[in-house]
Amino acid sequence: MSKLQTEATCRTDMIFLVASLLAFCNLLCVSLNAQVSGGSLSGTVTDTSQAAIPNVQVTFINLATGVARTVATDDTGFYTAQTSARQIQFALKVIW
Repeated sequence: MSKLQTEATCRTDMIFLVASLLAFCNLLCVSLNAQVSGGSLSGTVTDTSQAAIPNVQVTFINLATGVARTVATDDTGFYTAQTSARQIQFALKVIW
């Protein structure tokens, strides 16, 4: 085998190796993204002096579907709600 054929074979092997690694990484990324199916919305309700307000009703309204979900703040004014989708727009309504 000539030197030119050897270099061509090495180059072909390297291209195959890089393509295989990229394909493997792509499969790995897809499987990792599939593990995340939702998200969460959270925050703290405070007054103008930054004091926490407990027992406040916080309603999230999905702007695409109109579905509403209400949660209450805890003793520190903190609220959290799980969502089934990661990229949706919400309207927020707070009642106390």
